Amino acid sequence: MPNEDKPSSSNRRDVVYIQDGVRIEHDDGSYSVTNPDGIAVNCGPDGSIDGKLPAIRALSVADISQVTQHHIARVFDTVSHTLHFEGGGVLSYMHSSSGEGYELSGHNVYVEMSRDGVVIVHGTTAS
Repeated sequence: MPNEDKPSSSNRRDVVYIQDGVRIEHDDGSYSVTNPDGIAVNCGPDGSIDGKLPAIRALSVADISQVTQHHIARVFDTVSHTLHFEGGGVLSYMHSSSGEGYELSGHNVYVEMSRDGVVIVHGTTAS
């Protein structure tokens, strides 16, 4: 059950930083970050990330030299990407051809999200 007595602002030390986000700590060591624009991400104590985004207008990688693989799959009106980073971090995301966001998941990566649908991936998190 979430410990909803302890909400705090999302901050840049979080695995996922969301502009105007509110972080809720959970008893199992995980936390959720949401914002008023409909971004909602759950972060597990094992480094897992699972979230919903209403839009992905742009996604950039802070240091492209850290990307070791990039897979793209197109199915009907969706596009899925999986990025693998030096050090073992992985980020997957899916969006419609029009840019409507659907989901984002990952493991051991640091991600920033802005209110206007811009996502910045910084690569594998430090252990």
